[in-house]
Amino acid sequence: MQVTLKGIKTEPFLKRMFFVAWNNSSVRGLGMLQDRGEMTEEQVWENVSNMGDYPGDHSGPDNLNADYVFGRMMKLSVRDIKKKTFSMRDENFDSSYQSFARRFKNARELFDATLISMKNDTYNDKEINYEIS
Repeated sequence: MQVTLKGIKTEPFLKRMFFVAWNNSSVRGLGMLQDRGEMTEEQVWENVSNMGDYPGDHSGPDNLNADYVFGRMMKLSVRDIKKKTFSMRDENFDSSYQSFARRFKNARELFDATLISMKNDTYNDKEINYEIS
């Protein structure tokens, strides 16, 4: 699915989205070896954008792939990142594969939680939203 953001650029939205997903994720399996406890949004973003736990070629300027982030199983990918748009798979999350799925059943629920988090924080006076095509 193609996501178009309104009132916000892609990077701050994705930064918060990965942080919201991470905060609702749990440590699984050998991820316990990389568990760092509580982390900041900046630390999570740095790990996601640089494939900190599992280096590989899935991330780059136009793609992000969060496999395990500080030991928490996420398996969350974003592709074709532009200034106001990005792409994701349009499917339900799987709790055996994406540990945050116990809280968010699909990308729309994760997007909505991200927007609420941002509106309660730095964007409280600004209209921000998204469209899916």
